[in-house]
Amino acid sequence: MTKNIAILYGGESCEHDISIITALSAYNIIKWDFNAMLVYMKNGKFFIGESLSKITTYSNFSANKLNEVFFQNGNILRKKRRTIQAQKIDCALVCNHGGAGENGALSGFLEVNNIPYTCSGMVESGICLDKVLTKKVLDYYSFPYLKYKVLYKNYDISELDNLDDFPYIIKPAKLGSSVGISVVRNKAELIEGIKLGHLFCNKILIEKALSNFEEFNCAAVMVNNKPVISSIEKPIFNDNYLNFYEKYITSNPQRELPAKISNKLRMQIEDMTKALYIQLNLSGIVRIDYLYCNDTLYINEINTVPGSLSTYLFKVNGLEPIELLSIVIEEAIIEFEKKRLFTMEFSSSVLDNFDAKQLKGGIKK
Repeated sequence: MTKNIAILYGGESCEHDISIITALSAYNIIKWDFNAMLVYMKNGKFFIGESLSKITTYSNFSANKLNEVFFQNGNILRKKRRTIQAQKIDCALVCNHGGAGENGALSGFLEVNNIPYTCSGMVESGICLDKVLTKKVLDYYSFPYLKYKVLYKNYDISELDNLDDFPYIIKPAKLGSSVGISVVRNKAELIEGIKLGHLFCNKILIEKALSNFEEFNCAAVMVNNKPVISSIEKPIFNDNYLNFYEKYITSNPQRELPAKISNKLRMQIEDMTKALYIQLNLSGIVRIDYLYCNDTLYINEINTVPGSLSTYLFKVNGLEPIELLSIVIEEAIIEFEKKRLFTMEFSSSVLDNFDAKQLKGGIKK
């Protein structure tokens, strides 16, 4: 029987528009093999409808011709006249970049509603989206990362006194796609960069900006309890970092794919990607971004819902997009069934023996 797949995307995020592109791409890949359904998240609601498959729908979005739906106990529910129709959802293909899709909220929501999903769990997702927490975990496992300083929104100006070894790069702690990032070369630019970063997040990272460095991206996916590693790409950019324009606006983003690197560096990136995927207990397709400078490799970001779901990185290795997404869906369902085997109930006499008078405020009669 053909599986029902809900492709979730959109939501409250600065990466909302990129999520739409990822979802429509995924829809066109899997719609021939699955009963695929686009489920668009907008203004705290879920919508379905035929027009969602057209990119023009989102330019001047209107929900008038769409149906609002809800999730409950493994089903998607829609109102139809005076009745509610329920349809079983076999798996949710998560395409939400940033926001609820990568901070763990959507993972938790889907777990509560007994729906398998294709990204990392609630805790793992939340850690990886927060760059500060990511670095703390990397430190615990002795993975290499750039030194940093955390600055909260209510910071004291004196916290900037020791920052004079310019240039620095400033990043909002919980954002992706290079949004809110700036490279600063003096104190005046530092203040402005901090203001920009705090528009997007209550805490920012300040890192020493590297020079003459390279960036590499590598993805991983779990197949039969073993992580499979993608090809490695090297983005080509003109700024001190790969900015939003170079990632998404240019018609032909520049990259080396596969990256022309030594066998030693390739093995180092592949081994580190595999180790991170396992140690951090990640799921689904995960892309890890690296910085390479002076023969040293640093982990820059861990993307638990990467752009385009990194299908192009695996395709270079001969894994076609439909095969990749089919694997991700099947693995998510298998993992969901494994979790259901755990005992979730524990019988006790606590309630029978509990003295109701201990409840604060007593019992109303």
